[in-house]
Amino acid sequence: MLPYIKRIITTWPEVNNGFTFRDFIKSKHAGLALLQFYITLHPASGNCEEWTSRIVGGQVAINGSTVLEPDHVLRVGDVVSYTRRPWREPPSPSYVDVLYEDDDVVALCKPAGLQVLPAAMLHQRTVLTLLQHHYGNPPGTRACVAVAPVHRLGRGTSGLLLCARTTHARQRLTELMSGKTAAAAAAAAAATAGTEARGLIYRSLVQGIVAEDEGRVDVPIGPVQYPGVDGGLFAATPGGKPAASIWRVLERRPGGGRSRQAVEILTGRPHQIRIHMAAMGHPLVGDPLYGIGGLPRVCRTLGPARGSMSPFLDLLGCPDLLRGEREGIVTSSWHAATPTILTPVLQQQHRRHHSASINVTWTPHTV
Repeated sequence: MLPYIKRIITTWPEVNNGFTFRDFIKSKHAGLALLQFYITLHPASGNCEEWTSRIVGGQVAINGSTVLEPDHVLRVGDVVSYTRRPWREPPSPSYVDVLYEDDDVVALCKPAGLQVLPAAMLHQRTVLTLLQHHYGNPPGTRACVAVAPVHRLGRGTSGLLLCARTTHARQRLTELMSGKTAAAAAAAAAATAGTEARGLIYRSLVQGIVAEDEGRVDVPIGPVQYPGVDGGLFAATPGGKPAASIWRVLERRPGGGRSRQAVEILTGRPHQIRIHMAAMGHPLVGDPLYGIGGLPRVCRTLGPARGSMSPFLDLLGCPDLLRGEREGIVTSSWHAATPTILTPVLQQQHRRHHSASINVTWTPHTV
C-alpha cells in the first residue's frame, strides 16, 4: 500500500514566467529619484548600472505606467513595479504527496529541496504552484482562494505540511499553529524539557555528541547583515525577538559523531531550529549556512558557503491542534515516513521506518 493517497506531480519548465516586484512609496522615500530609490533599498538586486539598464529598458513602472527616466522623482503613495524577465530557477523536486484531503484541509508530505512559498530565486518551483495547478479555485466552491499552506517548512526540510481550502480552515489552523492565544503564550513561557508537547516538533540530526539528554534553548533571533541579501539573514542576535526551543536526544551515534534529536519549537522564528542547534554548539548535519554560534558562516569567512544545498533533515510533527475544542469533533492522524537517516540505526539495519505525524482534532465547516 502506498504511504499517500495520491501524488501531485508536474514537469517544471526550463524558465519561469518572470515576476513583478512592487514597492509602495512612503513619506521617508518621497522625493528620491527612481534610480536612487532602487540602489538604496535594493542594493543586493543590482548596482547603479544594472538598475539604470532596467529602467531605460522598460522594466520599471510607476502606478501602472512605464517610466524610462532614472531621475523621475517619487511621491508618497506611488506604486513602483519592477518586472524581472523570465529566469532559470534552481533544480527542485516537482511533486508532493497528499496524505489526506477534504473540503477544508489538505495534508501533504513535502520532500526536502522544494520551496513552500515564492521567495528569492524560486517563484514557480514551489508547493504553492503545485497546489494551485492541481486544485485551482473551481466555480461554485466556497474556497477562499486556491488551496494554500498555513505554515512553512524550510526548503531543506521534509515532512508534513497542512494546507487550507477555506477561509474557516485557514483562520483556525493559522491561529492554532502559531499559538496566538494568551494560553499558548503562557504555556510556551513556562514549558521546560520533559513537559507535554505544545508546539511544532521536528526530528533532526546534529553534528557532535550532545552530552545532556534534554534541554531548552532561549536565544533571541533577528536579522543580521549578510552580503547579497536585502534586509540581511536571520541569526542569533541579542537584539532579536525572543525564541525558545526544547530538545531531547533520541540517539547518539559515536561512530559518526552525530546525535539524533527531537526539537520542539515554542516560537516560530525563521530558521529557528537551525539557529538554535548551532547556537548550542551542534549545527544541523548538512546545513551549509549556520555554524557554531548560530550566525551565518559568511559573517566569519570571505564568502558564502560553497556547494549545493543538502537536506537539513528536519521532519514535522505536532500535538493535537484542536484538542478540547468542543463536543462532536472528529480526530484525524496523518503520517509521513521519516527519512532513513533520521530513523534509529538499529531500525535502518532492519529496514523499518518511523513516521512523523500531525494529529488534528478537526471540526469540518458545514456552512
